[in-house]
Amino acid sequence: MFAAGESTRVMKHNAMLQAAQGIAWQLLDAKGNLTAATQGLSISGNSLAVGSAYANDTLVATINGKATGRRLIINVVPKLFDGEGTAASPYLIKNKADFMILHTAVMHYDHEGDFFRQTADVDFGLADDFAGVGAGNHLLEFAGVFDGDNHLIKNLKITAAKVNAQGNLLQGTYNYGGLFHIGSPTSIIRNVIIDASCQLDFYGSAGAVIGYTTGKVENCRNYAAIRTGYNRIGGIAGHVDEGGSIAGCYNGASVTASNDYVGGIAGQNMGSISDSQNDGDITGAGKYTGGIAGASAGSLTVCVNSGTISGAEYTGGVIGSNAAANGMGNVQQ
Repeated sequence: MFAAGESTRVMKHNAMLQAAQGIAWQLLDAKGNLTAATQGLSISGNSLAVGSAYANDTLVATINGKATGRRLIINVVPKLFDGEGTAASPYLIKNKADFMILHTAVMHYDHEGDFFRQTADVDFGLADDFAGVGAGNHLLEFAGVFDGDNHLIKNLKITAAKVNAQGNLLQGTYNYGGLFHIGSPTSIIRNVIIDASCQLDFYGSAGAVIGYTTGKVENCRNYAAIRTGYNRIGGIAGHVDEGGSIAGCYNGASVTASNDYVGGIAGQNMGSISDSQNDGDITGAGKYTGGIAGASAGSLTVCVNSGTISGAEYTGGVIGSNAAANGMGNVQQ
């Protein structure tokens, strides 16, 4: 039924339907009614065509116009970017609109195995309509490869902490702020530059490039001050978990947070950080503040800090606290 390499998990190309005599395939609309077309898919004869929107559509086998128990939930991935999504011909992210499409895409599909490349500086205009790829979602991950190609991210505005006049958190506050929200073990974010024009106000597990990752972050730079944050706040990433890595990254801006785990590169490191440098001033009001990582149970190799580090407890020029709880806790050079 599906094109080679595709399945219900991801359908990118049109397919041919097959059914026994007396059985016809139909789709379910948003209200659960039978239909021949949704935004994601359409049926014409034996052809199942991909539409113009990411969707999780339900294909239903019917008899005499009534649904049976035979159903397929299909993750529809339309071709909305230039390029083919391969290493040789990556999907092209040319402007703000493309980033907004990528955000919508990740809410439906992680894009594991797909490649993206930014082709120009992108100015977000300090608008409130985009706050990062996957912003506000705590479950869905980006699993592809994104290459910023050393173009700038300009005037990106992220306000992840919503507070009232008394300083109380309001609905709409979320963790994992950053240009990217969450990175899976297969994700690679490389060659991203966050410009000083960006306005970053975070809550928890947040960084200028990515909030939380178990994947790779390579050769990324941040020049935007992280003006506010709560815990696990880093210049590049908020939380690098086990299996994740940061390599060849640089932070040149101040990072300020009101609680624990604050670092120039990562707030908390359970993976590895190598060949990275912080020149920004790092300020944490709680425990675990460091020039590279606030706390680490992973490894740090060939890292440099020249920023001023200020913290209440467990404060260090490179790391605030180092532990072998993850079987590592290594600091070299």
